[in-house]
Amino acid sequence: MFLGVCYLGDSPIEAMKEFPILLTYLFVGTFGNVIMNYWRTMDYRDKRKLSGAVLRLKAKNLHIRMISNLDDLTDLYNRRYLIEQFDIFKKRARRHQFQMALVILDLDHLKEINDKYGHMTGDEALQTLSAVMKSRVRSTDICARIGGDEFCVLLDSVDPKSLKTLCESLRIGVESHALSVRDTNDRPVNITVSIGAAILSYDEDFTFDDLYQSIDSGLYNSKSAGRNRVTIVEATKLNTKVDLSASWPEEVRIYK
Repeated sequence: MFLGVCYLGDSPIEAMKEFPILLTYLFVGTFGNVIMNYWRTMDYRDKRKLSGAVLRLKAKNLHIRMISNLDDLTDLYNRRYLIEQFDIFKKRARRHQFQMALVILDLDHLKEINDKYGHMTGDEALQTLSAVMKSRVRSTDICARIGGDEFCVLLDSVDPKSLKTLCESLRIGVESHALSVRDTNDRPVNITVSIGAAILSYDEDFTFDDLYQSIDSGLYNSKSAGRNRVTIVEATKLNTKVDLSASWPEEVRIYK
């Protein structure tokens, strides 16, 4: 029956002659189909592996970027990330028309703590301050360490009253957390922080350096008044025009 179905000639003898050719066609076709399905399967697996590798690479790049934006000791953001977010906050404040604020916290007497109790205790003081900051701000706010003993909080949608309340909460929170060491009289060692802050309206065009310089003067006032204080200041423009000739004697001023 198979020969009758496949045979196109006039006799069974011719069908028998063409039968090997037919088997060859069947074998080649079947083998080719198997090979094609195999390569399709391998191609699908390769694409899945490649897709997984791309996702893992993206996750690693994101992790590396996050690490590069964080301070190793405190797990707060660093200065570079804070400045990047400052520009983003400004644009968002202008678009939604709300006030933003910058708070600078300066840990009091860090050098004395390092000298008296050791650098590990100094690190503990920095970590204590960072923990208080993270526990008292909103998830949308940015906490950063911008220097050795200097920290910042970037706030959006804030008013003067709530800013003052937050700053006092930070000050009291730091003051109430004792370190693990004790002094020579076996009393717990507490730390304090001096705080300066300023509010930026959505229609004001100040840079980060403008706000930082303004708040730095407030911090100076807080420290001059005895530290462990909060000073709220108004933002002012950074004075970049410095008369260098004023510091030189008249006789050596060659250029007018």
